[in-house]
Amino acid sequence: MESALTRKGQATIPKAIREHLRLKPGDRVKFFVHPDGSVVLLPKLPVTALRGMVKHRGSPVTIEEMNEAVIAGPAAMIGLDTNVLVRYVTQDDPVQSAKATAWIEGRLTPDNPGFISVVAMAETVWVLERTYGLADRDIAAFIERLLQADVLVIENEQQVFAAMVTLKESPGSFADALIAALGVKAGCFDTLTFDQKALRMPGFAPA
Repeated sequence: MESALTRKGQATIPKAIREHLRLKPGDRVKFFVHPDGSVVLLPKLPVTALRGMVKHRGSPVTIEEMNEAVIAGPAAMIGLDTNVLVRYVTQDDPVQSAKATAWIEGRLTPDNPGFISVVAMAETVWVLERTYGLADRDIAAFIERLLQADVLVIENEQQVFAAMVTLKESPGSFADALIAALGVKAGCFDTLTFDQKALRMPGFAPA
């Protein structure tokens, strides 16, 4: 499939692609550069597509348990903190999940979006992986859905996308993949590490 580019830089998305992505007139899409150089098009989705996507069996995880899973230590958050995101996507606490839902669905808009820092992204992944036991493929699906949300702004979203792709294709952690992607953005040829697992990922070199 192909499409011609107009002088204004516009192109028509082929019908088969529109149908595959279930795009309708007026829908918005986001573009990301894949690490292999190709361009990925993702439709923007209502933030409600995130709510409850992480299925958790058992008692609600406490805030203390979430904090214990975050080994990076306390960090100043701007926008949505880790525990708010976790409560929203897990819907495992009747009180806190309801408050998170009211905030995200009731008060955030495309004109007044919620901000998620790369630190909050990394912490959220740590919590979902270590406390909720999510597999890499499920974490990647969560990150992709987060990037599509219409009322959220993700810091360094291109690098978050690249780290998500790496997580799908290589063994290792999202945090390591994000470190490498941010290094590339900063102009680093490689990121030096002693971590043998990180060395399996592109963008790292042995120290």
